[in-house]
Amino acid sequence: MWAADDGRLMRTLTGHTSWVSSVAWSPDGTQLASGSYDRTVRVWAADDGRLVRTLTRHTGEVRAVAWSPDGTQLASGSGDETVRVWAADDGRLVRTLTGHISTVISVAWSPDSTQLASGSYDHTVLVWAGDDGRLVRTLTGHTSAVYSVAWWPYECYLASGGSDGVIRLWGPAL
Repeated sequence: MWAADDGRLMRTLTGHTSWVSSVAWSPDGTQLASGSYDRTVRVWAADDGRLVRTLTRHTGEVRAVAWSPDGTQLASGSGDETVRVWAADDGRLVRTLTGHISTVISVAWSPDSTQLASGSYDHTVLVWAGDDGRLVRTLTGHTSAVYSVAWWPYECYLASGGSDGVIRLWGPAL
């Protein structure tokens, strides 16, 4: 961890046994989640760097992690073609979302935590219901991997960026 104001190193977190591909702060800033090619998600305490828990149910590398804005859930996307949703309070696996046919490389929660988007090497963005994991819609149009998904903070708009060099904007009026 680095101090943003002056760039000094605050803490080094160790424990993963392979590449760390994604990190995300909890909404309240008290925890940091990390996803790794060692197939784990690790949750760290921000104040002292202590390992809070290790989530181990993925069978492929973990490419993406994202906290729900309400702080109750943590999502992870993996080379096992799944998105897993974990309870933030105890690390319990809440659900496994299946539907992608290749590695999931990006995940993002909607600002109100009611939807979760995932991007994949399969060229699609899948949008899931945050409460029950039901597949809400499949967004197609990219011609290669979707490396990034992000929600607009004010309404139901979603952006996706892919290795096709294109950013697509999705929403009710688009």
